[in-house]
Amino acid sequence: MMNSLIINLNNNKFTKKKINHAKHLGFLDYALYRHNKNKTYNKDPYNPENCLCIGGGPITGTLIPGTYRLIFVAKSPLTKTLFASTLGGAAIELYKAGLEFINITGKAKKPCVIIIKNDGELNARIDYVSNESVNQGTTKFMKSLLNKYKKEFKGLKWRILVAGPAAFNTSIGFIKGVVIKGDEFDWGAEGVAGSGGLGSIMAQAHNVAAIIYGGNRDERIFKKNFKDIKVINELFNRVLGKSMNQSVLKAVEKYLFVKNLGTGGTFGVNMTTLGAWLPMLNWQSVNTSKAVRQRIYDKLVKNHYLKQWNDEIIKPRGFKTCGEACPARCKKVYKNYKKDYEPYESCGPNAGVFDQRHAEALESELEELGYCAIEFGNIISLILEAVSKGLINKEIIGVKEINYDLKKVKLSDSRIHSRAGIKIARMINNGEKPLNVFKQGIRVGVKKLKKDYGINITDLANYIPFGRNGCIAPAEYWVPGFYVPLPMMGKFLTYYGKEFHPPRELGKMSAERFIYELYSENTGICRFHRKWAEKIIPKLINEGLGLNINYYEHCKKLLQGLMNYSAKAKAYPTFYETRRTKDVIINFYKEASKEFGKSPELLKLLDEFKKDPEIALRNYFSEMLKGINDVIKWF
Repeated sequence: MMNSLIINLNNNKFTKKKINHAKHLGFLDYALYRHNKNKTYNKDPYNPENCLCIGGGPITGTLIPGTYRLIFVAKSPLTKTLFASTLGGAAIELYKAGLEFINITGKAKKPCVIIIKNDGELNARIDYVSNESVNQGTTKFMKSLLNKYKKEFKGLKWRILVAGPAAFNTSIGFIKGVVIKGDEFDWGAEGVAGSGGLGSIMAQAHNVAAIIYGGNRDERIFKKNFKDIKVINELFNRVLGKSMNQSVLKAVEKYLFVKNLGTGGTFGVNMTTLGAWLPMLNWQSVNTSKAVRQRIYDKLVKNHYLKQWNDEIIKPRGFKTCGEACPARCKKVYKNYKKDYEPYESCGPNAGVFDQRHAEALESELEELGYCAIEFGNIISLILEAVSKGLINKEIIGVKEINYDLKKVKLSDSRIHSRAGIKIARMINNGEKPLNVFKQGIRVGVKKLKKDYGINITDLANYIPFGRNGCIAPAEYWVPGFYVPLPMMGKFLTYYGKEFHPPRELGKMSAERFIYELYSENTGICRFHRKWAEKIIPKLINEGLGLNINYYEHCKKLLQGLMNYSAKAKAYPTFYETRRTKDVIINFYKEASKEFGKSPELLKLLDEFKKDPEIALRNYFSEMLKGINDVIKWF
């Protein structure tokens, strides 16, 4: 039986407790229980009682790759409801510390580092750090912590998690961790728990600048010995008809290398296959013809931005893992730059940046400051479009010109946009007016900009609204599945295929997809492994823990619990507020009708959009809610 560590920073009390998996089967089960117990749905996200829950899943300790994903859950300062953000491989060191869950409440009197070590006995404490050490940037801060604590953790498996300056100054902060090999960081093998602003909760609700943890323990005992490869292969062969290695390799092909595409990784595969469907220049691309989109894609993405990627990463095989012994090797690395699709799309083509050097400069600056690059890239692209249209004075960010003209944008604009993005990031982190209004997120930002400065750019923004003032940036894909009213959007817990489905069916499919995604999220398994994992997770849990549960029904109840929490927090996804968001959805269906055929249902929907787009969209939204209710009978 594994342990949890309850940390109260009001009195620096650390309490170890045994975990009862019959009560808290997975990590999200535990986190939801903790937040309901603390009634955080009634509290401001920065209230110290907004517990930051950190944990792995109930099957850490096996030899199965992908099973050491670390999960963070708190009431998000962006969405105003529960949000889960994950960091691949970082549960290895938590397991070595003899822990499965950590629950942090209270607020330290000064910025602090939580230190958790287990080399036979669990010890935990806090050390204080200066504001200056945090403000020097994430890399220097991490290096200083490595040098200070490497002697104490010598011979142990350990990891350092940090929040950056932006986590203390904005609601868009991430949590970053890097694999440690020997006494050095393995740069390129890092990850961030970015979405949802949970680094900001760590920093501002609890005054925690870093968490250091590790040990040499291997304490989980399974009912069926899943530490034995023969036992594991027996299960895989019984359920999937293949050994573990055969099953895993086939399932993770996209994240390693796809032979017929000549590329790999989320960036390579998505940039290759999306083509003219790629969001560009603050989603303006959804409002133009395919010919214009194709021209930008061919000239600036395919033949330059993507070509750089393939030449510099794919050909020399710049692949690493997150720390697990995993064949996916999904970390695609050039020099010390680890690259994934969404941050290099949000800070790339959608921000008007089409060169890897310029994207690296922008994305790495956001990492140094501690911003979620996906969320903050969405803000940068909005501000740059507003500057290009003369709605925000270009002198504010010190540029002569921003070129967000879809018909005229060129490669030489890329450096200008990157530098402007860096300036915007620093201004918001430093609280400089008028852009400081965006420190609480894009939705609050556009409202305050209009109220305080008379600058109305709301209809240029694309975000998913929650309740009265919550929001999240949508995933960087032009598909309607990322706009379904589910309780944890901005992630991949939805159905995001490109083919047409009537809205009620889309809501139903998305709710069902959410349930299956919870198989990974609740169990601490990397979703890159979902093609095999979803088939075998129920067996792993029941046979490994000696239980007899229906995991689908369990995760359905978990989804209901998340929706109930959102309702109590008055932060359930609400109807779309901006013209740009509405255009993303309406124009998707227009373009889909040209490429994927015109079914009677699609023609009916297009006719409704043509007659009265506002009423049609509200009916569309309502139909998706009905589809969700068909699955979980929520209302």
